[in-house]
Amino acid sequence: AYWGGEPAAAIKTNYLRPGSFTLYSYNENVSPLLSLLKLKKSSEGEVEIYKSFWPDGLNDHALGTAPDFITYCDLLNSGIDRNIETAG
Repeated sequence: AYWGGEPAAAIKTNYLRPGSFTLYSYNENVSPLLSLLKLKKSSEGEVEIYKSFWPDGLNDHALGTAPDFITYCDLLNSGIDRNIETAG
């Protein structure tokens, strides 16, 4: 799995402190990921897990982040001022 959105921006820029967490996975079964990260279902929606739709080679394997264009789109799409500022 790879971080997207706020966590990826925080890793890449060291500027943003994530308030919500986005993960992208190529695996249909996210149960092992949930166990590994010790995540539990929450109605708050603080963690979102999506299926990756781009070639794995575009990910930053060293940092564990999704491609920059995905992170950028996540930040802009959030509509949150601090995320839009970070995307800039």
